[in-house]
Amino acid sequence: MQESPSQPVRGQYLISIATYMRPDGLKRLLDSLTSGDEIADVVVVDNDPDGSARTIAEQHLAVTFYAIQPDAGIAQARNRGLEYFTAEYDGIIFVDDDEWVEPDWFIALVSYLESSDSDVIQGPVITCLPQDCPTWIRRGGFFQRERVASGTPLLSAATNNTVLAREAWVRAGEPRFDPSFSETGGSDWDFFWGLRRSGARIVYCNEAVVSEDVPASRLSAKWLVRRSMRSGIVHSRVRLKYRDNPYRALVRGMPRAGYYALLFVRGLVFDRIIAAKPFTVVSFEIGKILGLLGYRTYEYRRTNNGAPVA
Repeated sequence: MQESPSQPVRGQYLISIATYMRPDGLKRLLDSLTSGDEIADVVVVDNDPDGSARTIAEQHLAVTFYAIQPDAGIAQARNRGLEYFTAEYDGIIFVDDDEWVEPDWFIALVSYLESSDSDVIQGPVITCLPQDCPTWIRRGGFFQRERVASGTPLLSAATNNTVLAREAWVRAGEPRFDPSFSETGGSDWDFFWGLRRSGARIVYCNEAVVSEDVPASRLSAKWLVRRSMRSGIVHSRVRLKYRDNPYRALVRGMPRAGYYALLFVRGLVFDRIIAAKPFTVVSFEIGKILGLLGYRTYEYRRTNNGAPVA
């Protein structure tokens, strides 16, 4: 395992932000990007055809480019950001519009990329629960992603706190995010899985921290089950797409699911607690089965008024 160094950044970087009807979150993120010492170009891709983010983006000092992607879909918005990823940049950083970054985030993330032999660096996301969060969610440790040591290899990555080296992207054929994942979610997992399969090395950097809030609509068992199952579905879909032993992964996951199911029951009976990891693992493994059967959850499908379902 490596420890993340802190040293001057040598390359030029582009920060890509896909946004959809989150003006307050977008402004907070952009404000946080100006709190550090390093400067990167920023492209804001507005997935609202009416351009609801235009005023914030065009008036903010952090923003270099603003673009509207009228075609609905998170993959389409991410792909529009890739159009700005030209040869003048050494890497592209993806961060979500409901997050904010720490002052030393940029240096930690990028200097680790430059000093290691890796092609993709994923950093941690710290979830901030609201004051009125249900007690069982807080006690169980839900929404808190597992953090591992810097240098830990990863199978894939998400676009919530990640830098991708241009050289690796070009070497892989300049891939794009798959629009078939736009309404279901998982286009980022598919994208980075494909990059790893092409030879890119993906590792974790524990020091490059971003934070996020949890909206009230997600504070329910129904949402948590659906999200974990969706992750399992995406996992199977991606393995099927790349012919990457999806059925072997399912068989290997069955004992794991059984073990965590027992832990889940034990927690309920003896500790009177719904623990996040057993809950999530069992739901994830069920999702893997559903994914192989062709089942889909449409987490990002928009309603008639344009708002996302979730």
